[in-house]
Amino acid sequence: MKKITGSASAKVNLTLDVQKKNPEDARHPVDTILHRISLADTLELTPADRFELYGDFECDPEENLIVQAWGLVRKFFPDGPAVIVRAEKNIPIGAGLGGGSTNFATFVKLYTELFGLQIPEKLVIESGKLGSDIPFFFSGETCARGTHFGEQVEKMPFDFSGQKIWLHIPEYKNLTGEMYAQLTNFGTKHTEKFLAEPDLKKCGNAFDQFLTLDQKGAHLTGSGSAFFTFEPAEFGGCRTIETLLG
Repeated sequence: MKKITGSASAKVNLTLDVQKKNPEDARHPVDTILHRISLADTLELTPADRFELYGDFECDPEENLIVQAWGLVRKFFPDGPAVIVRAEKNIPIGAGLGGGSTNFATFVKLYTELFGLQIPEKLVIESGKLGSDIPFFFSGETCARGTHFGEQVEKMPFDFSGQKIWLHIPEYKNLTGEMYAQLTNFGTKHTEKFLAEPDLKKCGNAFDQFLTLDQKGAHLTGSGSAFFTFEPAEFGGCRTIETLLG
């Protein structure tokens, strides 16, 4: 029986600026530079009579983005075969590393490759409503700028592949909605400054306001809880993962 396996890489936000939410919008406008990292999950898809998902997830099935991806696939390919998905989870959950979003995009890519289908542009657009960084993972870019709510993706003329970074994963998880509700650091210009002079020393994230004094020089990825440094470091209550940009 044919099957297909693929890698679903995580990301960090080199920059992230957040604007106040307009009354008519459900989300905050953002301006961010996203960069893939070598830390990745692995997905394996096998044709089957019914959809099944196996993996070490910490969420209800209806909240799982692979399950939601399957729902969107069924919408665009109602006669498409079912699959069994086996996920090897290496990306920490609830850490701002895009684990769910990369699983979503990778599942769709593998599914369409397995059955010789083309990914409809409308599917990618709809995916951005389920996760603002999902279109970044669909794009295949190593480094890109995300605007509007993060789902409008523009390739950057630079990337920093091969640069070592150290991810620091706290024992707790950040809930995205709660972090945005607590944010006061609106209107920063980290992305503009980085684009004017692309330099990793110019990384910055509006959510860095939540870092403690002993975490000075580190940067959150997304709204956290994970943060990263460009030099080896240890922080109490955190698990450290050495990985690479790219």
